[in-house]
Amino acid sequence: MQPINNLSEALAALRTYERDVVTNAADYDPRFLKSLERATNQISPVDVVVSGVETLWAFRSGLDIEGKQLCYTLVSYCYIHGFHGLCGSRGTAMCKSLLRDMGTEPPDGGQWPDPSEDPGAKEEYLAPLPSAPAPGAVNVTS
Repeated sequence: MQPINNLSEALAALRTYERDVVTNAADYDPRFLKSLERATNQISPVDVVVSGVETLWAFRSGLDIEGKQLCYTLVSYCYIHGFHGLCGSRGTAMCKSLLRDMGTEPPDGGQWPDPSEDPGAKEEYLAPLPSAPAPGAVNVTS
């Protein structure tokens, strides 16, 4: 895992991963694809990274090792720089859980937290896909 040294590197890493995921879209949950797209379309670069982290976290069970490594690296970066809610216990718990899930040995003979103690996914990143309009429906906006 390469460390991320600045916001530009964080954005580039997330967008590169998004490109790879979209290329292999059939391998991923469509809700993950939509959530990742929403994350990377934020205006604020900090919001892009934080939303990307939360999206990766929400769908971590379906991620390959590269996705888990990216999530870990981005969470670490957000933690160090105090981005939103990832600079406290949530970010620390996410890092520990990701290291456990990637098979890393705990430091000094310790133990990783039990998976039942992992922080939950934020609901807005698990949002279902919008349903298709009924055939013949008219979209009227005011």
